[in-house]
Amino acid sequence: MHQTLSAIVTEGQELAALHQAIERLAARSCLDINAPSTIRHLMSGNFAALPEASPTLCGELRQMQTLLYRLEDSNSEDIGIAGLQRLRRQHGEIIAAHAGNKA
Repeated sequence: MHQTLSAIVTEGQELAALHQAIERLAARSCLDINAPSTIRHLMSGNFAALPEASPTLCGELRQMQTLLYRLEDSNSEDIGIAGLQRLRRQHGEIIAAHAGNKA
């Protein structure tokens, strides 16, 4: 299945918005999201190793980072149209929830 240029541009903009939301939440949580050890602890669920941030914010950040990885790695051949629609819906919900939370 071929994507149109406008779909590719839109997808890039959506991923950029998710990246920005992750960066804002990480800054609010006092986490260096670019540090490999932070990502490792975050993705493994080892929030105790990240004492500067609350477990609740770590959980939200982990969910957002997981969604970002899934969106970046997936395409319609892998998960189908319904799967892509579900991921896009989750993406929209996360962006809407964090749109007003600027660091």
